[in-house]
Amino acid sequence: VEAIGYRNARNCLPGIVSACVKYIVRSQNGTDAIVVRSSVIDFLRASLLVALSTDVDDERWLMDTVHHLRCSLRRVFAAKELASAKLAPAIAKAMLRLVVDLLVLPTLQAQAVILLAQELVPAYFVLNNLIYLLEGSACIGAHHLPSAFFEQRDVKDILETQLKLLSGAELLHFSSSLMRDEGTRSILPADAGQFSRVLWRCIRVAGTQMDVESLYAARAHTDHISTIIDEFIRCAAYAVRRLTSGAHALDLFMDECEAVLSDWERYMLHPPVIYVLTRLVLWQFTSPVWTQATLCTSDAPSDTSAEETTVENFILSGSFEQLWGIVAQPHLWNITQDEELCSCRQLQHRHTVAAIILRSLTLTAQMFCQKTQSPEVKRKRALRRLNVLVLYLVLEKAAVPGVVHDAAMHAIEAFSRAGGHLDALHFFLENSGFVVDEASRAVTEVELRNAAANVLRGGITFVQTQLLSAPRRMAVPTLPTGAHRRIAQVVKGGPLQLHLSTGTVVPRVADFVTASITAASDGCRRAIMQEDAVGTRMSVLLLVDCFELSAALNRLVPQLAADEEKECVTTAAEPRVRILQHKVLESLQMLLAYCTRNDSITPYIVQAVIRGLTVFLTTPKAAAWEQNVMDEERQEPHKAPPSFPWETEAEPVLARSHLRTVYKVYLSFMAMLTEPVAAFSVPSASRRRSAVERRTLENVRSTPSVLAVMEGFEALFILAGEFLERRMVEEVLPAALLWYERSMLPRIPTATDEKLKCAVKEFIQGLCGIKPSLAEEVRETCISRLSPSIAGYLIT
Repeated sequence: VEAIGYRNARNCLPGIVSACVKYIVRSQNGTDAIVVRSSVIDFLRASLLVALSTDVDDERWLMDTVHHLRCSLRRVFAAKELASAKLAPAIAKAMLRLVVDLLVLPTLQAQAVILLAQELVPAYFVLNNLIYLLEGSACIGAHHLPSAFFEQRDVKDILETQLKLLSGAELLHFSSSLMRDEGTRSILPADAGQFSRVLWRCIRVAGTQMDVESLYAARAHTDHISTIIDEFIRCAAYAVRRLTSGAHALDLFMDECEAVLSDWERYMLHPPVIYVLTRLVLWQFTSPVWTQATLCTSDAPSDTSAEETTVENFILSGSFEQLWGIVAQPHLWNITQDEELCSCRQLQHRHTVAAIILRSLTLTAQMFCQKTQSPEVKRKRALRRLNVLVLYLVLEKAAVPGVVHDAAMHAIEAFSRAGGHLDALHFFLENSGFVVDEASRAVTEVELRNAAANVLRGGITFVQTQLLSAPRRMAVPTLPTGAHRRIAQVVKGGPLQLHLSTGTVVPRVADFVTASITAASDGCRRAIMQEDAVGTRMSVLLLVDCFELSAALNRLVPQLAADEEKECVTTAAEPRVRILQHKVLESLQMLLAYCTRNDSITPYIVQAVIRGLTVFLTTPKAAAWEQNVMDEERQEPHKAPPSFPWETEAEPVLARSHLRTVYKVYLSFMAMLTEPVAAFSVPSASRRRSAVERRTLENVRSTPSVLAVMEGFEALFILAGEFLERRMVEEVLPAALLWYERSMLPRIPTATDEKLKCAVKEFIQGLCGIKPSLAEEVRETCISRLSPSIAGYLIT
């Protein structure tokens, strides 16, 4: 083409254009597609430059050629085609080079340039963004149109028209490049309505094409559409920050978002709206990577005061509260409200929204990790204000399992890094004071009690995951073979290890758990008095978590030798843990005093009582010190009892000073087990019940508390086997067999009857597994109360 000259090239140009376009379209899936398409594009560019590099005398030929060129190139350079095609960097660069060289040809008339620009300018911006996403900021400045080109009125009209015509991912590509270029950055935000419309198109793309997990994922996005959306939001945030018109455009968009988020019927828009709005506001305080490589040739109209805006000012000025009031409205944030009335899909939607909001808090904290010119004192004030505003709310969501819990944990860790703490646990313990104070006040109010319990449960969960190297459920003990009951699993276990290098954090954790137990006990007492079943259940569940962490703390410190003469009820050598054990004992007394008042929460109270007793487990050496030491040594004045470390092989035992508490628990459990069937005698194989007795016994309703109490008896037997051995065989076992007789009476057993049968069988098998020497006596008792065949079924 170069050899035959421009006149012959002009004659061949229509055929060259048509052939090249066909090759570009058809070769994308063929062998060596990248090499073929790059070569074809370079050939097309060379042909156009040779044919059009010299002044054209025939204006009609030029316009016909331009029209043919527009129609042919539309198949390849259409913005929608470019956005949907997976172009390799080499192909995208070749196409961009073709577009730039063609539009800057000095020999083309202005009218011809404008006609080509209508097709090629959108492609220019889309290709620019594609290349940037593929190669990063290294491509900035290469193959760019001069800024004078975009100063033409006709070109500006083309850009404004394309903003109205484009949609989907191609609009995001186009707008990103438009706002990244210094010469065209002001075009979009200058019209607040147009800017808002493009943002809503971005929201539509995010809601329809992004995975739900990508909306709240903490990891970097790997899918292409998420990368496009994030880059568009970064460019828009930078334009809002730099331009004087950006603040007005942002305010208009925030008002529209608030109206949408207030309308529950438009709930499907809520996740992408929160995603886009929070990032648009927060990413104003970050500098995109491409700003370092952009050649800014114009000093005009930028808002220098906006450039000095920092995240510290954003927090301290009250702007954060404005954003929080929009994205975290009560119907969006209170995900546990009327939870029992929601379907699974509604609950999933609520959790998704909460996780996205928590992810925005993580991004807020990450803004503080960047180097700014703000004074250190101002930065600390802003961080303190942020913690006071949202840490309480984050902990409330940390108690919700699944993605919400994970997002809350990431948020707390981000707050910790922003404050420069060694680890997240130290950060939490430093800021837990105001959280506990606020929760202690909230439990006194019926409307706030459940949320306060969730806050403290979230804090306990976070501390447990940070403190212990083992997972949460690995921190509980294992049982002997055959005993796999859920509650009984908390009784025995191996030694625990700190996740941290030192144990100096244990006293501070013990203080936090003590304060949490105080608040939970107060809330539980008030809820029972006010007949608040939900509040009681939440408070008892909080006590369960507190007791579990208390037991772990006791296993992390040495144990004092038992001295019955001093009537000491604590076992730990650490003073703060001893205070914690006193508080646990007070809570146990409170639970035993109120446990029979509400049958619906009895299963949770059984869990709490058993876990509370495990707080007083100690080492066998510490428990046996008083019996092993010589009298004259023990009676030496002012000699403190020694401390013993935990042993790996030895199983923990319950301190004898708590046998009185064990007996109180036993009496309470026994009352709950026998009270519903108190009017009936224990079963006997030698005496059949009358029809009236069977009908009356069949009418006795089995409740979940009966099943829970049987599990509680099994765990209690593990804790104090010698003390309860005779009582289990002579008192508890006959009562359990009476319940088994009740479960066999219906002709058509219900699911509850089957659960009751399984509970009695597992209880009897648990007794034999914990104490094998009782197996024969248990068998004889079962045979004397029931038939031999049933007794054999229960034991085997």
